[in-house]
Amino acid sequence: PLLKAGILFYADPLGGIAAVAPADGRPLWLFRHPPLGQRKLRKLRQEGDRWHHAPLFLTDGKLLAAPKDADLLWAIDAETGEPIWESDRQSQQALFVEAGTIITHGRDRVQTRRMEDGSLSWDAPLPAPAVGIGVSQGMEMLIPTEEGLVVADAGRKLLKTIYRWPGAPPARALPTATPDFLFLDTWGRLTALEPSRAALDRARGRAVDRPRDGRVLLAVAHPLDLAVLRLLGVL
Repeated sequence: PLLKAGILFYADPLGGIAAVAPADGRPLWLFRHPPLGQRKLRKLRQEGDRWHHAPLFLTDGKLLAAPKDADLLWAIDAETGEPIWESDRQSQQALFVEAGTIITHGRDRVQTRRMEDGSLSWDAPLPAPAVGIGVSQGMEMLIPTEEGLVVADAGRKLLKTIYRWPGAPPARALPTATPDFLFLDTWGRLTALEPSRAALDRARGRAVDRPRDGRVLLAVAHPLDLAVLRLLGVL
């Protein structure tokens, strides 16, 4: 759910996107998107090729919605519930919105779309298949791939690998970004990289104090819950 501008927006698992008044639950509008069909939905779930990270976003009066039981991205008028445009998912799995730009990535590609009509403004192949869902830091996305951690700079439209796995690539990786550090949880090993801003500045070609890409500050060889780090004041 998304609570913004005094309205509660939510997408239900039955093909509906709705807006309600949070004070009394009064429905304001309901948008029904076409169902995928059980066979196609089952195929998407089995293969994992669907929206995995796609929260609702409200920007410039448009509600961006990418339900997990759909194969499209919609922009909906936040006041009336009328669809403004729709865009094919194109195997994208994660959705972010930064500075009025729609940023998505899938297993093989990263894309940006224009807010006004959903058309593609950038479409680039990842250097290696993704092994997890990326995280957003402004106009940059940090995407774990079989090669390592990739920065996708949607503003400058460039890709750069800032950290390479020391051994075999993990089956899955979960990045977590803070203002000071990057953490990579690879289901059995937790790695903390040097300050994320320095790594991103290097990807943009700026001079920084530390010259090496992806310098490892901490590597824990056993599972460690990030909640422990939060209790220790690291996160």
